[in-house]
Amino acid sequence: MGRRQWLEDLITSEYLPKIANLKNTSTGRRKAADLAQQIRDSWTRRGLKTLSQQQGLMDQTRRAIKDEFGDDHFSLDYIKFSEAEYIELNNQKQGAIADRNESVTYIDNPDAIVGQAVRLLDSPEWTDICAGLAVLTGRRSSELLSTAEFEPKTKWSVTFTGALKRRGELQTLSFEIPTLTTAQKVCTALKKVRALLPEARSLTAEQVNSRYGKAVAKACEQQFGHLVPKRPGKDTLYTHLFRSIYATIATFWYCPPNLVDWEFKAAIQGHFQILDEQNPELRRSLTASRHYSDYEIADAVIAQYAGKRKGIKLGSMGVEPIEMFQQKAHEYTPTQPSGPRKVGSLRYFAQDHDRWTQVMTTICPNCHNQQERMAKLLEWIEERLADSPASVAEEQEPQTILTPTPVAAPKITTMTMPVDPAIALMERMTQVMEQLGALTAVLSEQTVATRKHSTPTKAEAGDQAQMPTPRSSSEPTAATINHAIDAIMAYNNAPDRLHDQKWAITINALKSYAQSQHTILRIMKERRAEIDAHHAQHQIDATKHNHRHKRKHKITDVIAIA
Repeated sequence: MGRRQWLEDLITSEYLPKIANLKNTSTGRRKAADLAQQIRDSWTRRGLKTLSQQQGLMDQTRRAIKDEFGDDHFSLDYIKFSEAEYIELNNQKQGAIADRNESVTYIDNPDAIVGQAVRLLDSPEWTDICAGLAVLTGRRSSELLSTAEFEPKTKWSVTFTGALKRRGELQTLSFEIPTLTTAQKVCTALKKVRALLPEARSLTAEQVNSRYGKAVAKACEQQFGHLVPKRPGKDTLYTHLFRSIYATIATFWYCPPNLVDWEFKAAIQGHFQILDEQNPELRRSLTASRHYSDYEIADAVIAQYAGKRKGIKLGSMGVEPIEMFQQKAHEYTPTQPSGPRKVGSLRYFAQDHDRWTQVMTTICPNCHNQQERMAKLLEWIEERLADSPASVAEEQEPQTILTPTPVAAPKITTMTMPVDPAIALMERMTQVMEQLGALTAVLSEQTVATRKHSTPTKAEAGDQAQMPTPRSSSEPTAATINHAIDAIMAYNNAPDRLHDQKWAITINALKSYAQSQHTILRIMKERRAEIDAHHAQHQIDATKHNHRHKRKHKITDVIAIA
């Protein structure tokens, strides 16, 4: 509700001068209580009798007192609604709140929303970065552009300072908030947006909202309109809605299972009035007014995690509860199956048996049996996934569907699609298995080298003996691999080639042309400097670039060799 000029005049000419003469004594406090009653009586004489009519007046008056004397001035203890009035006021709103709660909007792809937000952090546009940070941290655009300070606390949380009350009041409190990507990425992005828009730092929150709020809201609409369902009756997406979306996803990922969700949401959004309130009825009213239930995770997503609705990422990849709730999390004991651990079956191709054995023996040479070796191998893979920059949706990117047009008019139309979390996991596992393959190849080379040094060859045994002739397929295979590498480079170097069309030179890509992984590894090692320079020239991340081509077309469909 806007500011009323008649009230502004009264505040300037009467309210503030009277408050300025009050002292923080028993007499001064009694006079403040009398002044509060006089103010309320004057509003009633103007015909503004109900609490709903007086709410905007009270907000405007209190804001003016805070602007003039600070947010801890003792007069604010009296110039306010009583607890009973506050409960009544919130109860009057329950009809609208009930309607909102009965029309909950469901998020059916939280990973895609977070993945899009992470991508926006690399954008050159400050509006896009703000939109991404709003999703990843739940903070207002005025805070992100002006007052917010982030300090990494854990890998997945920051200490946040610079929260704003309504109408630009700065709170001195500082609290921990979980981040939906790594804390380091969030901190780096905040520095970047401040560098792009330094003039915002000197503005008040109202000025920031006035000058830049619409641009951020527009970016939110453009970047997330296809991923975030709109609330019933809402034509556009507003930045404040992303506070609800942030809280919903953060609860799904990070809230201890034995903690009520409203308590977690209140803590990570700085709503300490709710946490401190002892009156259950008032606490329910306050909670309902904070839009905690506007969005929920869709049942289909929850079903993918065996029905878990909270804390699905806790305990993996370095994710832990924020400090406030760590003790609460320790009190939670998930139900474990009784009895000894059962042995399952994991099938693999018979020709890979020796490779698996060699890898598992290398990972855990002191293990007593295959079950222990498999457990250690799983831990090894999980560690690599945790160290990967793509962990916890941090680097998930929406897939790009490429529709080629005739050669005479080389143009590609792109359409953004969300990433299925199961597909993303499989892609990461593919990368890890490539690492395992490389490890196996290295071990094989070491074994061959050891045998060469330990077993005399025919040439060493006799002067007349000759070295064995290499297999006829070796050189042709190497030539094919080199030809494929040259062809990929030529394809990427073509003028006007879009970045999404290019291909990274990887083991899997080259295996489309030749099956000998050992030869591929050898040639890639020989040409490593050349390949790395090519990737750097085209800004290709070899670990993930080819993901955008999956399930659309094969490399051999676009790059053919003789």
